[in-house]
Amino acid sequence: MKILFPENIFTSMIALFLPEELRNNLSFQPASSISAALDMERNSIGLIPALDILNHRKLVVSSKYGISFEGSLCNTYIYFSENRSVKSLNITGDVSSSEVILSRILFKEVYNLEVEAALSASLKKENNNLY
Repeated sequence: MKILFPENIFTSMIALFLPEELRNNLSFQPASSISAALDMERNSIGLIPALDILNHRKLVVSSKYGISFEGSLCNTYIYFSENRSVKSLNITGDVSSSEVILSRILFKEVYNLEVEAALSASLKKENNNLY
């Protein structure tokens, strides 16, 4: 059985405490690709972004176990430029559809702003708003 984890500090820490026979089957991948990999590999399990289940309805979701982070344990950060008017957001890192959807909802509900979300390959030192 193949075990698929997203590439982040939290799943790396979980992996340290797994028995060796499970660690041997562990594979770290970008969060956005895990759901598709689970669709293709029948005998596998993985940690997927919660909203990915909407596009992968054949996946079976555990009724007993799940992991979620909020606040200071979250591995997502938003960096703003000095510009007070935010119209676009560059999303970078290990991202999934969850970050795109939730960032647009957050800006609309909290700041009453319609932002365009664009995926960025890397952090740039330019004057951009980064997620």
